[in-house]
Amino acid sequence: MKFQKFRKSEIYFIVFVLLNILAGCGSDLEIEAFSSEIWKSDRNGCNSKRVGEIDALIGARNILLGKSEHEILSLLGRPDKNELYRRSQKFFIYYIDPAPTCSGDSLVENERKYLSIRINAIGNISEIYLYK
Repeated sequence: MKFQKFRKSEIYFIVFVLLNILAGCGSDLEIEAFSSEIWKSDRNGCNSKRVGEIDALIGARNILLGKSEHEILSLLGRPDKNELYRRSQKFFIYYIDPAPTCSGDSLVENERKYLSIRINAIGNISEIYLYK
């Protein structure tokens, strides 16, 4: 059996690709003073539990920017609302105040507090806004 000789540049490329694959298999994203379980359990913000978690999340905005869609889904769970935008971008909406679908909701739509996360065409977080 003959072994093929590789050039240094090919070996460096293979090592680079393998290291990137291994780096992508890291642990879930964690934010200090933020409970992912509490956030995920308050679907549509109906129980107002997200109000206590939003400050820690907004405080970690710079950590979250550039993270992947998968990491955000792992941290926050499925969004309450998903909006598709031009050029393969999308917005994940998470209600902080109860969503319109919650029973007993008395908020006017423009008074409702929600978190909007913009995901660019390559699947990374590019913007995080809290609308009040």
